[in-house]
Amino acid sequence: MTSPDGKEDALTIAPSDDADGNLSLAVAWSSSWITRDYATLPPYWVRLPPPPVKETAVEEVQAEGSQPESSAVPEYESRPGSEKGLTKDEVSRGNSIELDSIQNESRVRSNKPITCQISLSGIISALTQQEFYSNQSSVNLDSLYIDHLRITPGRSNGVWFASAATALGTSSQTILWNYKIPDEILYFARKETVPCGVLEVIGMVDESDTPEWATKHHDYGASLDQFTRQRQQQQAAMAAEARMAPAQREAAARDRMRQENEQRMQDMRDKLRTQQQRRDQRMLEALQSPKWDGKLVAEHCLRWLKGKNCWDERSTAKDVAGFLLHKMVLDGEFSAELCRMLDRWKAWGEVGGMKKDDYLFLQENQTMFSNAAILVALIRDTSTASEGTVSMDLQECLRMWKKVRLG
Repeated sequence: MTSPDGKEDALTIAPSDDADGNLSLAVAWSSSWITRDYATLPPYWVRLPPPPVKETAVEEVQAEGSQPESSAVPEYESRPGSEKGLTKDEVSRGNSIELDSIQNESRVRSNKPITCQISLSGIISALTQQEFYSNQSSVNLDSLYIDHLRITPGRSNGVWFASAATALGTSSQTILWNYKIPDEILYFARKETVPCGVLEVIGMVDESDTPEWATKHHDYGASLDQFTRQRQQQQAAMAAEARMAPAQREAAARDRMRQENEQRMQDMRDKLRTQQQRRDQRMLEALQSPKWDGKLVAEHCLRWLKGKNCWDERSTAKDVAGFLLHKMVLDGEFSAELCRMLDRWKAWGEVGGMKKDDYLFLQENQTMFSNAAILVALIRDTSTASEGTVSMDLQECLRMWKKVRLG
């Protein structure tokens, strides 16, 4: 390893004297080479940015947070043993204040960046900075609940989070990462698994953005011929009725109108049956349409989310990925739903393609699928960019050499 200017050696392999068979390195470092500052995280840490909030929401949080601390605590809590004298209204009011305080704390946390430590076994801790409104300004790091994101047998939530967080923290300046994204997830992220026709059918992609995959039905001429034929038959029947006696004409007209009504009902049933057959055919053709990889799917999904006003137009895919990981830490239910979608997606990618049940599940959870696509694209980009880099080489060295001596 050379210095930042590439002129001097910063790290070299030293003689193995007295190294007890371990790797021995020699370090020659100059303080002028340091490029880190106070905002730089330690190794194996990643910062998750909070999602952007509307100005009205920020004003509400600031207004609630600027209230005196004494007003946020029920009066009866400061008098031990006085609960017996409280009325039901006072207890209810106290519970409401406590609930408001909890909700306010949750909103404050959602607006703060979260720093996560990622180890070989996934996430270790997640911290957020908490500010206290007092005369003395102090900064504390609040440890967040992360048990729903730990890697445990039988659950994939921790693996997905650690993989996406590692991908988010990896950049051209990243030298070393503890966590290694599983090969099966890397293979899945690179694989083409989503039929483009399905995205078009559910309205997430325009027809102009996909190759031609569906059968075109041009039946306008057939409908016109049918209408013309029925019209001619009606005119011929009315002409024949005009030559009949009045009693026969009336009976023939009733019979003709009855047949026309039956024919119209039959035509309607045939039309509905044909439409249903074509919908079924279109769905089958959509499932068999050309498949897209995660990156291309994520581009269209991000555009679709922005069209639904879920994210700001200026937000990039990496920005949104950071927002999603931030929400996964704070919201266990959201994390479970997102990982369930990733598992479902990975499952149909492994068995050979999407099935009808997967199509219906995706149709009912389009927003969650779009979020999942953004994380998959993030992992894909990182996996293709990190191959053959110093980070991968150092990870391999860590697996080979458990101890390293510096001389």
